[in-house]
Amino acid sequence: MPDLFEAELKLPDEIYLKRKEDGIWEKDNVVYEGIAIDTNGISCQFKDAPEMKGYAKPSNIRAINVVKKAILSFLRVLQEAPFLIPFLWLARKPILKNFARFSNSTLRDYYYKPQYYISSAQEIYYAGMDMLTQGRIYENDWDTIGETNWNLLMLFVMAWDMENVYRYRAQYALEQIDIKELEKNPRKEVERVLDILIIREKEQVMKDKWIAVRKIVKWLPLKKLPTFISKMDMERMKLDKDDLWWAVKQGGFDYLN
Repeated sequence: MPDLFEAELKLPDEIYLKRKEDGIWEKDNVVYEGIAIDTNGISCQFKDAPEMKGYAKPSNIRAINVVKKAILSFLRVLQEAPFLIPFLWLARKPILKNFARFSNSTLRDYYYKPQYYISSAQEIYYAGMDMLTQGRIYENDWDTIGETNWNLLMLFVMAWDMENVYRYRAQYALEQIDIKELEKNPRKEVERVLDILIIREKEQVMKDKWIAVRKIVKWLPLKKLPTFISKMDMERMKLDKDDLWWAVKQGGFDYLN
């Protein structure tokens, strides 16, 4: 696993057709001052705005976008041809195995050590490792957990850490979950929460994404979801006031009403 501070060989931005590394905060009209690193992970500091959890490094975002687009393309196929779902379900193990390998080969140079992810992503990582190994561990244990499971967990943790658009919505969704109802009927409760997200989205493109997810929920193995959530410290998973400031500023979703 590469060190977080390992130097990168960089070509000048001017040689690229569309790439631009700097000025990523200009659209937000805030003054970026640098990053801070502590036990809650990496955060971006600003002169005239609250801190933002995580660091959306352009090279990392481009890598995660490759995997994200593959997932969204797959969801669109299922949305347009739902009759394929039962057949794909039968082949789910080789599909997941090969997708996980593709994800890892794309992202492995950008994984952080667990302690450098934001606090909510750390909770997901350790809860996931606990589920997969039946014991809280802090290092990769390839003999105890499968390659596929670890690759999928690292994809989820990295996406949660760096994709604010989805993370803020997911944090909001977690606060809407009725744990007792989730324990009784995980699928029904997840569908209810997805309906809330669909209603609160302001742009059709995001509504369509949640609609696509909702259509495949009945095929997802959700039996262990209540246990997974119970292993996380929900206080570290919630939107705090700084998260909410950035989420509202980002727009596109009704967080307040």
